[in-house]
Order: sequence, then C-alpha cells, then structure tokens
Amino acid sequence: MASILKVDDLRGNTAAGNITVTDGSATMQLQRGVVKCFLSGDFSGGVTTNILDSLNISSVTDYSTGQYYPINWTNAFTAADYAGTSSNGSDVLTNTTCNWGAYTTSGSGIGSYKLISGAAYADKDISAIWTGDLA
Repeated sequence: MASILKVDDLRGNTAAGNITVTDGSATMQLQRGVVKCFLSGDFSGGVTTNILDSLNISSVTDYSTGQYYPINWTNAFTAADYAGTSSNGSDVLTNTTCNWGAYTTSGSGIGSYKLISGAAYADKDISAIWTGDLA
C-alpha cells in the first residue's frame, strides 16, 4: 500500500529552505530543482503584452518589436546567475532565436526574439521558464 503525505507547509528542519530529496543514491535540495518563474504570452505586437499565464511575473513591457523589457519578477532572484529558457510558438516563422539576457538581481530580465537573419520579430506565442534561488 502506498503512503500519502498531505501537508500545507513543508519546511526544512535545520533551515526552512533546506529540504533534501533522495532518490536512490542521488540527493538534491528540493528548492534548487523547482521552476521559480514561468511565462506564457501572446506578444504579437502593439504596445501591450497579453500574459496568458504566469508564475512570479508581475509585468512585461513590450519595449520595441521583438524586445520585451523589463520582465519584472514578483520575487527577485538571489544572484544574477539564474537560468532561463524560452521558445516561440505557433507562427509560421521557424527560423527565430529566443534570447533572455541581462539577468540581474533587481527583479527583472530582458527578452528578445529575432529572426536568424537578425531582423526583430514580435512573436504571437512565447513561453519561458526561469530557475535559480529566490531572494
């Protein structure tokens, strides 16, 4: 018979954020393996953005065609070495690059989408996730 653990609050014994998970012989800190931010949006142009769903994102500004700055976190990261990845969606342009850069601890990041040829492109569907330690 399987065990079921139901809790509303999970904290480490030594420190609140220190929860260790062991799977066989591998051990990791739980909080380091959890996505801290995600964004799903329709940024098909204009001066506004349409956030379809998100976690830990307070706002996104359409800076110019294909550039989204700032992307503001609700809770900032501890250090500027967090990781992010993104993809663009359902439009017919398949030769695009997705970049999220200028990572800072100030609570924001920069996103840009460009065609391989270098032209800026405001994509219809954008998905992104970020991982790292929150402040």
